[in-house]
Amino acid sequence: MLVKIQRNQIHHSKWDILDNEGNPTGEKKDVLVLNVQFPDISSTYTCGIVVDFPVTKAKLKAAILEKGQEAEAKFTKDEAIRAKFEEALGIPTGNTYEFDI
Repeated sequence: MLVKIQRNQIHHSKWDILDNEGNPTGEKKDVLVLNVQFPDISSTYTCGIVVDFPVTKAKLKAAILEKGQEAEAKFTKDEAIRAKFEEALGIPTGNTYEFDI
């Protein structure tokens, strides 16, 4: 799976630690936040990924792979919906649709 990450899209952040009910505990944790593109899936679709510190190569690769699989499933679903939309309206496939109703 091809992955594209721009250097300026990699950030350190502190996020709230949540309890079992999803409420902030008042404590913070260090996380790595990055935006990733999967050019084999789409040249325009960007996904956000969060990895807890300490960051390891294995944790980072696992997070990217999981997000890539999610992105691929979403993109496949979206393409199927777009095809149904075009078929229902009887319009040609394209990036922009312009038609009279």
